[in-house]
Amino acid sequence: MADTSGIVSGIEQKIYRLIGKHRQTLAENEKFCEEIRELKLTVEEQRKKIEELEKKLNILKTTGTLTNREDSAAARAKVADLLREIDKCIGLLNV
Repeated sequence: MADTSGIVSGIEQKIYRLIGKHRQTLAENEKFCEEIRELKLTVEEQRKKIEELEKKLNILKTTGTLTNREDSAAARAKVADLLREIDKCIGLLNV
């Protein structure tokens, strides 16, 4: 019987250790989930910022092309592209 109680005592200790490790793992998992949520928000903010900067860059390229007299052919091509896009938009509105 002494061996049996020793075995049971050893099993109980192992179970308590497992429970402790399980709780620790759950806490770490929650921490990592929170980090993931924060990183996803950061990624989304960065995406929005990239989109805004790309729009600004396109505007700067357009205005730079239109104000630069040396690149009149490029300016004409850009104006033609803009006019085609405007025509497409008007066409969609008329439908």
